[in-house]
Amino acid sequence: MGNDSWRTPRWLFDYLNAEFGPFTLDAAASDENHLCDKYYTEQNSGLDNEWNGIVFCNPPYSDISPWVKKAGGEAGRILLLLPSRTGMAWFQDCLSFASVCFVTGGRIKFIDPTGGKRMSPSEDHILVGFGIDLPRYLNIREIAPEGVYKKKRVLAERVR
Repeated sequence: MGNDSWRTPRWLFDYLNAEFGPFTLDAAASDENHLCDKYYTEQNSGLDNEWNGIVFCNPPYSDISPWVKKAGGEAGRILLLLPSRTGMAWFQDCLSFASVCFVTGGRIKFIDPTGGKRMSPSEDHILVGFGIDLPRYLNIREIAPEGVYKKKRVLAERVR
């Protein structure tokens, strides 16, 4: 992707917020792309601060491992939005710490920080939950606006 500042699409955040929230903290954001009233930026890093409440985190994809370890060490309910890189060591950490892992079955088109251009995704995505339960039903492709989500099958699997 080359840029760690892409914003999670509002439609996806709203859906996840309704299913798992209300989120009280965006743990990896910027002043331009935060989705919660309380958020941590690069300057006041979410890695150095306590995560309270129900946390949403779309971490920098250039260095995911510390974010997974942070989520695994925090108490509370946390949802990470991550690339589906199942061969990486941090993914194995997800399987060790997480309560649930959702395979989105598609590629999410993130938005540049100004809210304009959408990024063409090069990989699928997963949602990893810590301290949360499997919802009754999760189908991202049903709620995605036309043309902003490359659709495939959607799976949800309990990790433990």
